[in-house]
Amino acid sequence: MSGIEVWYYGNGNGSINENDVPTTGNYICGQVEVTGVIVTPANTGIVVGNTKQLTANVQPTNATNKNITWSSSNNNIATVDNNGLVTALSVGDVIISATTQEGNFTDICNVSVQSSTVAVTGVSVSPTNTDIMVGNTKQLVPKVTPTNATNTNVTWSSSNSTIAKVDAGGVVTAVAPGVATITVTTVDGGFNATCRVTVKSASGIDNADSDNLMIYPNPAQDILYVVLDGALKVEIYNTVGDKVLDTFDTDAISVSYLPSGIYIVKITTDRGIYSTKFIKE
Repeated sequence: MSGIEVWYYGNGNGSINENDVPTTGNYICGQVEVTGVIVTPANTGIVVGNTKQLTANVQPTNATNKNITWSSSNNNIATVDNNGLVTALSVGDVIISATTQEGNFTDICNVSVQSSTVAVTGVSVSPTNTDIMVGNTKQLVPKVTPTNATNTNVTWSSSNSTIAKVDAGGVVTAVAPGVATITVTTVDGGFNATCRVTVKSASGIDNADSDNLMIYPNPAQDILYVVLDGALKVEIYNTVGDKVLDTFDTDAISVSYLPSGIYIVKITTDRGIYSTKFIKE
């Protein structure tokens, strides 16, 4: 069986009982669990005596605990402070690591400390094509070449910030349905690369509701029943695209822990994906 998505449209004044929270989601008593960390840039060069600011983006971007610990594999070559600022001390290669306080996830930046400047020759970005639901975010990762280039600083821009906007760290926020191009440009040399971003509506459903789909009671208070031949999975989403429920049990679904409001239910079947709304009282 696949899952159900529920979308929430409300004032968010409801409460969540920790015993009612689905065990399949990344939630602990209302907190959002850390799933990883991305350090940018992934590679950089620094001239002896200079500094370089690294950035650690905890994933997901709405994680509750974003605390990071920085460390250097060789403090004789380069040191790093609590904010990710690297200071080059002597010629050599060193690994700067960022580790999350929650989960101990780690990502690194390979630092080449040089006695003179190394020019940038190009840049790429990953991914080059991505889909994001309205209200969600996506981390883009640039790669400046050569990996030991001295100035690996980049700038970001969007072809249409009313559809997708991007911050200085390469985090894209989906604003409205449509297509936008995100461009990363190197400060040294002006080289650029692009990512095509397709923003989809928060429900993520493209097909119309099935005539055979029925949910009841609607409005619901404690239990929601979903009736659709071949239903494999049910998911429930709120208005910003956050999944609040994911279950393979389509017979009787507990929604008692959800705050009052309107949600979108997404049902995956062997024929496709269908959706409908329900009201939680």
